Amino acid sequence: MSSLINKVRYKTKYPKIFNCYWGSANYDNKVLSITNEIIENRNNFVEEFDIQKLKKIPIKLDKYLGNYGFFYCQQYKNSYYDHVETYYTKNKDYVIIISPYCYGEEVTNFFKKRGYIEYNKLYSDGATTFIRVIKYNSLTRKYYVSEKYKDDNNSNPKKSN
Repeated sequence: MSSLINKVRYKTKYPKIFNCYWGSANYDNKVLSITNEIIENRNNFVEEFDIQKLKKIPIKLDKYLGNYGFFYCQQYKNSYYDHVETYYTKNKDYVIIISPYCYGEEVTNFFKKRGYIEYNKLYSDGATTFIRVIKYNSLTRKYYVSEKYKDDNNSNPKKSN
């Protein structure tokens, strides 16, 4: 049991939600460089988006979303799509997070063109995190790409300094 307690997911308020590759790492893993700030960012992420669980996007929805979806991320032959996680919210929305170990204007522009915005670091101190929200409309029972987190003027009030 002591080895489980050292898993990084148990340092968050939501260990059941973070039962994923990231959450399986040891907290003292020097390679990942998981800080208390990352743990706090994970807690805030769950609360901000009302995350209920880790969940893959259904294939039908994924194909509809094209280059926003998880399938596209996995098929894309580019190291930018690294450490992809998809979460399901209380409102039936999906939130895709991607945390590559590369950064800079080229990477930011790559994701911005695909509808992602830079977000607080959620993977490790050395990885930049980008998110995309896929909203569910209960009236039409369809998903659409959220405009709320679109970053049209390179500013993002949700990202801390």
